[in-house]
Amino acid sequence: MSSPDQPKPLPAALSALQIQVLAHLAHGATVTAAAESVGVHRSTIHNWLKAEPKFSSAVEHARNEYVETLRDELKALSALSLTALRAIVESKNTPPAVRLRAVLAVLNRPQFPRQDWALPERIQPLESEQAAQSYTLMQMELKHETALEKAALGLVPTRKSPQSDT
Repeated sequence: MSSPDQPKPLPAALSALQIQVLAHLAHGATVTAAAESVGVHRSTIHNWLKAEPKFSSAVEHARNEYVETLRDELKALSALSLTALRAIVESKNTPPAVRLRAVLAVLNRPQFPRQDWALPERIQPLESEQAAQSYTLMQMELKHETALEKAALGLVPTRKSPQSDT
């Protein structure tokens, strides 16, 4: 029996051509691209997927492994990206416009504050309410900071007090 960290051995019943196709599909290639790479028609691969359970199972397993690999890489890249964003936001040498863009990149990222967003960790139901409140507070603070920065740069017209025309 193989450990979870080791790849599952390929079924002995696969042909050399099927193993080549499997290798392409395992790295994210489409059925059409895999077929072109090994010199078969894509319908051949579709037929194998329908008629040969061992091939179909091997492809499913390979695709799942590929997805897990991508997920792990995305988590690692996310951690590096957050570190870089933190350095930009916290640096006193970062121009305000760049700092604002970095903050907006974090706040406006897709999926937030959805409960099913899974990077880096799944938000639990109780924590999701706190996260939503924190998000609202951060938005309010950001709007305030943006308004202050615009005012400091003279980008916001000043209000004139109403005067009577007598």
